[in-house]
Amino acid sequence: MMFVGVLLVAFGAVYGAVVVERVAKHVSARLKNLLREGNLLARFGGDEFVVLLKGVSRREVAGVAARYRAALEAPFVIDGRELRGVGSLGTVSYPEQGHKVDELLRSADAAMCWENAARHSVEGQLVVARGEEQLLARPA
Repeated sequence: MMFVGVLLVAFGAVYGAVVVERVAKHVSARLKNLLREGNLLARFGGDEFVVLLKGVSRREVAGVAARYRAALEAPFVIDGRELRGVGSLGTVSYPEQGHKVDELLRSADAAMCWENAARHSVEGQLVVARGEEQLLARPA
């Protein structure tokens, strides 16, 4: 299971709820394009998504996560504005990290938060470009 957090809150602070929803739809489309048959994508809360990966070994997870991360790091163009956001991913394996859905979600969320906290540089910040001006917003 992958838990994907997208930093939509900072977009909303600058551009409003309409842009946040449009970015979320773009994120959803990108993540959906990466799904293999039998996998599941669900929006979980306002700025998080859950990806259930079926038939992916523990050794394959890092490569799969890298593809999802690359999809999130590519710019989003909304109304002619280039928006860049770094999403965080948390991955867990069943049954090693939980037997129940709520246990797996908590573990995946914790892994995602750990990855997000590990990014201290500008790469770990949300960069919103407006013309020549850039806004750097740290995730909450």
